[in-house]
Amino acid sequence: MLIPPRSSPPLRDPFPEPPYPENPSPWPAGPPSPRQGPKHSPKAPNSEQRAGARQEGLPHAGAVGGHGGHGATSILSGTKELPGCPRPPQAGFPACPPLPPPCRGKGVTAGIPCQSATRHPPGIPEAGTGACRPCNDTEILMAICTSDFVIRGSIRSVSNDAELQESIIGVSATRIHRQKFPLFQAGGQLGQPVGSIRTPLRCGVKPGPGTFLFTGWLHFGEAWLSCAPRYRDFQRIYEGARRTRQNPCEFPVD
Repeated sequence: MLIPPRSSPPLRDPFPEPPYPENPSPWPAGPPSPRQGPKHSPKAPNSEQRAGARQEGLPHAGAVGGHGGHGATSILSGTKELPGCPRPPQAGFPACPPLPPPCRGKGVTAGIPCQSATRHPPGIPEAGTGACRPCNDTEILMAICTSDFVIRGSIRSVSNDAELQESIIGVSATRIHRQKFPLFQAGGQLGQPVGSIRTPLRCGVKPGPGTFLFTGWLHFGEAWLSCAPRYRDFQRIYEGARRTRQNPCEFPVD
């Protein structure tokens, strides 16, 4: 009698492939957690929403801002400077921006860059391109408080030294507000103190009428120009800062 052989059991794959779900995801399906919240696709605002935002004063695309103001005349070129430079945020010495401001503000004459408007003397005559740009309101207010000399007076003469690349401004002083050393001494007409202030030749300083407020620094015993606004423009700038309590220091104005 023949015995049929037993059928061997089917072999199993030692590395079976897992079933693939229809939507593979590392997270199990289910309702969103309270922390995640329901998902919503962003919708672009319609015309009514944009119109409402404009009426409420909300910012929208294309909106630009700025500060108004009136320009002042520069003794360098006699042109009007662009308005809109910011004023100091609060009373005290305002911090200068890391780069020169894009606008020239209400500055009225040659000046050193804002970064150099400190107690340290500027690198003259190898100053940067900003050495000839007019000072803005903030720099003028800081200059009257921190400069080595503050002299009110008029320009007597301007001479140029091509070898040293310097311009020497002869100044007749009507009032000496501050000078650390006797830079201005009696000897001019009517006994008025006279002195000289230097500036880089490339700034192109020209003689002109009027009363200016000369500020600046001592560099190797010589006076170098920082800011020199027309006195009437300085009065307007200072009075405006004092009304808003943004003047860095008290200064006599008459």
